[in-house]
Amino acid sequence: MENSRNVKIITGLSKEIFQTEIYPQRKPVILRGVDIGDCKEKWTKEYLAENGGSVEVKIHVSKTHQMDFIHKNFLYRSLPFNELLRRASEEKHTEYFIDENEKYYLRALGTGDPRKDIADIRNDFPNLAKDIVIPELFDASQFFSSVLRVASKSMQLWTHYDVTRFFI
Repeated sequence: MENSRNVKIITGLSKEIFQTEIYPQRKPVILRGVDIGDCKEKWTKEYLAENGGSVEVKIHVSKTHQMDFIHKNFLYRSLPFNELLRRASEEKHTEYFIDENEKYYLRALGTGDPRKDIADIRNDFPNLAKDIVIPELFDASQFFSSVLRVASKSMQLWTHYDVTRFFI
């Protein structure tokens, strides 16, 4: 294990080591050498646009590259996924909501009711999900969500953590 800015970098990971030594610490780590599938090679903006399709997605749009949740310096809008990819890869826009320099951020939510449905790339973007291997570091019954995130170059988000939701 080596350190990168006080974040451990771990190679040669096993499920047992992850569950007994890494996960209980509940601290960020970088996992190297874990098979996550063909997405590393395949996922260009063109491939994502073609295989993600034109499904409508809810996005954050901001005038600045530093989105701030406290001051809410962004708008919520919708775009087809392939259109979001095109715009997020541009420096200046000919089509825009606020101004030609706006930045975009997608945190894919569940396919139905975003307040109730859990994000799962397998349901939300099945043509992209086939390129991903979710490492078996937990039992399948513990799988909670898989969130697809897309952002404009240089986008910075507020520091946060996502709270696990429980349903009864």
